[in-house]
Amino acid sequence: MGDSVASGKSGKSKKGKNEQPSTGEFTFTDGSTYSGDFAVVNGTKMRQGFGTYTSARESYTGGWEKDLQSGEGT
Repeated sequence: MGDSVASGKSGKSKKGKNEQPSTGEFTFTDGSTYSGDFAVVNGTKMRQGFGTYTSARESYTGGWEKDLQSGEGT
């Protein structure tokens, strides 16, 4: 994920060696949060699927693809 993750919880299924889809909650070092689907690709966590990102400046709930907002969201 773009920012460093200060803490997080995850759990769900693992799917293959290079991509492990999961669901979890993360708090970044700047205090922003993400709750939703993510994938671990080559050891890097990337927001992937559906989730909510909240920071002091913005909030986005919707689709994510390769750690970027995808679609309209809310």
